[in-house]
Amino acid sequence: MEAYKELIQAMIKKQIVILGSVAVIKHCRMVSGLSIDDAGNLQSISGDGKKIVADLIAEFIKVSGAVSTMFFKQGAQEVLKKYPSLDVPDQLK
Repeated sequence: MEAYKELIQAMIKKQIVILGSVAVIKHCRMVSGLSIDDAGNLQSISGDGKKIVADLIAEFIKVSGAVSTMFFKQGAQEVLKKYPSLDVPDQLK
């Protein structure tokens, strides 16, 4: 589960750079199983990590379209190098 936490936090940080913290926090809080504080820091995840990642991607696709997937991939690169066998949604592969 720690790998998914690192992955999600990296993805959130990348979106904050692009969209700003207010918008990112608002949309992250719409994802079931994801808890984020007012500064944009991941507090916890509960449930299936892969599903939470997929739901997070889907939420941001609603906001900024498919381009958000590209930014998620960029944010996830280092974590995926660290955990190459991590089961992630196809959008991050």
